[in-house]
Amino acid sequence: MLSTQTKILTKTFASSFFKAHAGFLFFLFATLISYCFFIKTLGKVSPEEATFFNLAITLTILSTPIMTVIFFLACIIYTLKSWQYITLQLQSVQNEFLYYSIAAASKSAQLKSWFIVQLRIFLPILIYAIYSVIVGIAYGYYLHSLFVIFFIILLTAASSWFYVHITNKLNHINNISVLIKLVKNWRKPFFTLYTFYVFNQSKIVFLITKISSWLLIMGIFQVFSDLKNDIRVPFLIMLMVIITHTVLIYNEYRFNTNYLSFSYNFPIPKTTLFFGFTINYFLLLLPEIMWFFTHYSSLSALGITLWGFSLVMLLRSFLYRTGLKIKTFIKTIFILFFFLHFVIMYQLVWTILPISLVLSYVTFSRNYYYKTILE
Repeated sequence: MLSTQTKILTKTFASSFFKAHAGFLFFLFATLISYCFFIKTLGKVSPEEATFFNLAITLTILSTPIMTVIFFLACIIYTLKSWQYITLQLQSVQNEFLYYSIAAASKSAQLKSWFIVQLRIFLPILIYAIYSVIVGIAYGYYLHSLFVIFFIILLTAASSWFYVHITNKLNHINNISVLIKLVKNWRKPFFTLYTFYVFNQSKIVFLITKISSWLLIMGIFQVFSDLKNDIRVPFLIMLMVIITHTVLIYNEYRFNTNYLSFSYNFPIPKTTLFFGFTINYFLLLLPEIMWFFTHYSSLSALGITLWGFSLVMLLRSFLYRTGLKIKTFIKTIFILFFFLHFVIMYQLVWTILPISLVLSYVTFSRNYYYKTILE
């Protein structure tokens, strides 16, 4: 009698595998069976000869080494297809509970359950293999027939071992970036989690953002090479840097909304929350900040950095009012960019710093617990 675990695994994976690949399997095996049993020959052929010709495919597989190898390759491809399907299903959210329920059983029980599941998936191949054995024995191909059965059992055993391996490996280390592997033993403060997320899951977005940022820095610096001492140039560069990093600002808010929503229950003061998350932006903007400190005096670079961070905090606070409505956020960026562009041109940049800080904190404070979230 099958165990409860085996029944669940069979229903979850084997039955769904056939449903997902029903069209392909029906076409393949229906065509093969139709050919073997219903094909009509030309001319007058005796019933004995007709039967022999109808069994030609099976006999060719058993008697010809090349055809046997092709058949084995087809079985291996079918096996890999089942591995891919079950692996993807195990990684889905609705099947996460199986990691814990399966791992709770002994390895021998897991192997037995997965062996039966794979046999169920191999059912079409197994039926054809049994049919081949019957035909092979009838025509004297005893060794070849037994080898076909042995090969299928070997694939089934290898599959069950593979499934046990992946279900007992909760942490998929191969999907983690090299940097995360290097810092996995570091202490990770709550307010820096998004930075680790970027280097682990959003490397391409981060790389594109950085390339765009540095191209703008170099481009503006070259265009205004005759005005390097003009205070408006570094502020214009900082404005462009912040604009290019708005995708990271938006993704940081979405990350906190999707993965750190439980933090709304933490007894953390709003002031700490308001300034705490800026650690992420400091780490992500560190290359640009170092560039300002190498090209301008320390006092000027510090002022420019604080001015830029006031804009970051303002944009981030606006997200707590608009939620994940990307169109509204883009409109806000567009309006803010043109407004700040004229502010820089008329050398009113220092008036923006206190205004941005006050406005961003008020917006954050009023909307942090009453945000609008667009699913």
